[in-house]
Amino acid sequence: SPYILACSTTFFNFFIILLIIRNCKGNFRMTEKKEAVFVICEYNPFHFGHLHQLSELKERYGSVLCVMSGDYVQRGESAIYPKQARAAAAVACGADAVFELAFPFSCMAARDFAAAGVYLAAALGCRYLAFGAEDGGDALLAASGVLCDRAAVADIQKQNRNLSYPKAASLLLAERLGDGFADIASKPNNILGIEYISAAKRLGCDMSFEVVRRSPAFESSSVIRNRGDVLPYIPERAARVLSGIPRRDMKRLDSALMAAALRLSADSDVYGLDSGEVMRLKNAAEESRTADETVERAVSATMTRAKARRGMLSALLGITQGDAATKPLYTTLLALGENGASYISRHRKELCVPVATKLSHISRAGAEAVGQYERGIVAGRVAALAEENTDARNGSP
Repeated sequence: SPYILACSTTFFNFFIILLIIRNCKGNFRMTEKKEAVFVICEYNPFHFGHLHQLSELKERYGSVLCVMSGDYVQRGESAIYPKQARAAAAVACGADAVFELAFPFSCMAARDFAAAGVYLAAALGCRYLAFGAEDGGDALLAASGVLCDRAAVADIQKQNRNLSYPKAASLLLAERLGDGFADIASKPNNILGIEYISAAKRLGCDMSFEVVRRSPAFESSSVIRNRGDVLPYIPERAARVLSGIPRRDMKRLDSALMAAALRLSADSDVYGLDSGEVMRLKNAAEESRTADETVERAVSATMTRAKARRGMLSALLGITQGDAATKPLYTTLLALGENGASYISRHRKELCVPVATKLSHISRAGAEAVGQYERGIVAGRVAALAEENTDARNGSP
């Protein structure tokens, strides 16, 4: 009858709808957010590109956890704001926790900076590591496979002593992968990305990588820093956190940096520099009146500005070649959001490094960890001297 036919049709339609809903639920389960992703960063300062990266990652991960440079950054300078303030700005903009990549690792060259950051992230339970880069993940994976052959890069430099590492790396990439890969190693974020991947391989870390492509629509940290007052050019929530906090300026450490460079000798143990480069830096200081002038005089085909700055900072703070062979033995929790607190609570027993807020948290990790922590306190007090109207005796870890 028509009535029975209508009922049958209605039941059939209802059954189809149930199947659709069931399939949709299955698809939703397949696209559930992963628990957490780590980002190694400096946030010097936190800008709109960083906000874009966090927003993208938040769509795919329950928590975004940051391993952030402390008082000093990779270019061989103090950060422009204290580490606690930069971490608070990041949490205000969506980060779920900020752990410190402490001194001296935060101011090392890309290879050592990346190795320390990856080691620390792994010790905190990292399974997914995200980073910004100018090129895509496939290109960086291919490049890392080539550049892990450090001996081949060194051979190219031996053949032409006027080549810096990035230029030698570009030649090796072009030789093995083609000319289209030659400029990958010349882009700063690519370089760090390649080093993160290479470090994870060397350390045997079980990590997956996610590349968030950098957009030219967002100004870089260096461009923003050079504007002077950075607050109008960063996200409002970050600006509110940083408002009123004294900015740090390395020029306030100029006399100390010059004195350290002038005291160098051929047998000085300075991180990142061989004896010839040490003397080049000393000679440049003898002909200069400021640290910036010294850096400019020291620059050569193999001595970049960043390398010269790191050399002066290392001379001042006592960073040696041996420091590169060590690893971070602690971290400080600089800022925490709700999701970050949940992550730490769930994984507390799995953390492989102490998460410190005071010295007693470090002591059980041994004398070497305590030594790292105490060096960090001293370096932090030196960085505080770069602030306006600061009382450096109140420096904190």
